Amino acid sequence: MAERLIHGVKWPQQVPSKPMQPRVPAWERKPRKTFKQRREGNDPAHIAAIRKLACAVCPETRHIDPHHLKFKQPPRQRSCGMRATDISAVPLCRFHHDEVERLGSRREHEFWEERCYDAHALAARLVRASPKLERMAITVAEFKQTAIRMQSAFLRQQAQVGALMRHGLTRAEAEEQYAAGLGK
Repeated sequence: MAERLIHGVKWPQQVPSKPMQPRVPAWERKPRKTFKQRREGNDPAHIAAIRKLACAVCPETRHIDPHHLKFKQPPRQRSCGMRATDISAVPLCRFHHDEVERLGSRREHEFWEERCYDAHALAARLVRASPKLERMAITVAEFKQTAIRMQSAFLRQQAQVGALMRHGLTRAEAEEQYAAGLGK
């Protein structure tokens, strides 16, 4: 190996193993994939289909935004400074999307619990049905019906517990008596 002298020090001359490739002009290079495109779980077709669905909470069909669920995310799905992947997206109208975002990621679960929704199950079913828009719309409608049934059952329970409390029982006693009356 030949040596060369740089600033009084002998350095081994490095011989390139391959001939250098000519530089390709920028306009001829393939565009690099962005981080969002490279990240597993992101699918622009799925998000486009979600935008065409009705809101998961109300009957609104215009101005639908895909909301990326932030609570109870599996490891590596979301971290500091990263949005959740598209597989955790559900359709929300602007009003409800703004409401969830106002609550913030720490209290997002309250929004879904208040409406008796299993949002992660909805997102998972939407991913399985994607990109078939008709199946996705049926999935959202089924989840709305289930949530309405659960809300009405919850409200009936609260009304009956309230009636028992008006007879002088504490909340715990009233809930216990209500559960005993149902045969639980």
